[in-house]
Amino acid sequence: MNPEIIAPLLNALVASTAYIKRSVDGTGATAGFLMGTLIYLAGGPWFWTLLILFFVSASTISCIPGKRGSAGGTASAQLRGSRRDHVQVFANGAPALMVALVYAAMPGLELGVLFAVAIASANADTWAGELGVFSSNPPVLITSGEPVKAGRSGAISPLGLSAAACGASIIALGYGAGHVVVYGMEPAAAALAVLVGFGGFVGSVLDSFLGATVQAQYQAEDDGPFNDAPVDGDRSRKPDRGFRYVTNDMVNFLSGSAAVLIAAFALILLR
Repeated sequence: MNPEIIAPLLNALVASTAYIKRSVDGTGATAGFLMGTLIYLAGGPWFWTLLILFFVSASTISCIPGKRGSAGGTASAQLRGSRRDHVQVFANGAPALMVALVYAAMPGLELGVLFAVAIASANADTWAGELGVFSSNPPVLITSGEPVKAGRSGAISPLGLSAAACGASIIALGYGAGHVVVYGMEPAAAALAVLVGFGGFVGSVLDSFLGATVQAQYQAEDDGPFNDAPVDGDRSRKPDRGFRYVTNDMVNFLSGSAAVLIAAFALILLR
């Protein structure tokens, strides 16, 4: 069947399923449909399969009960709810989409690796955020080692880092299997899969670093915990730390893009 027919049909099914399962709201479902369709048309079934692997993996890990209660939740999560909107969908998927569009213009093995790195970074960050709040030990700020409340942007813990590694590894394994299908069994397959996993993990660590340094964070009261958004919902308020327009969504986009650039540099060195 023609890809121009298959792509919208498949992505309409995925988007509607995500909406019914309450993983996304209406705008998020629409954004996911558009992004998934473009990625399928640009990169073919392999790229789309990696995207769906991320979707299934992230959706599954997000269904674990007790996370929000144990962490208390952030102000941002409380204001926006648990369903992803179009901004969140594009923030996580835009780096991968941009690589896919470049691949459509000039296909190559290296761009396939970079696409997988972008997906691995998003999955690693999702796994770290969803599982890190279960840490029995208080997380610490990545820049200072200061103990902070679970769920704060920029916080890391051994459990969160391990979860990030697992999330990245899932996409790395998917990439490795796809590489063998597309290019056949060759020595480079394992090395490139490792690069995908490492790049995804680095992207998650960069997300924490940017969250601790430049992301806008707000306090409801002096010496109180920092949140990603004002508790009163006043977006015009000056942040107590970071820059107003550097939101968590912006950090997701920047860290994913940086992971792609770092992986591209590594591929140049490996030539």
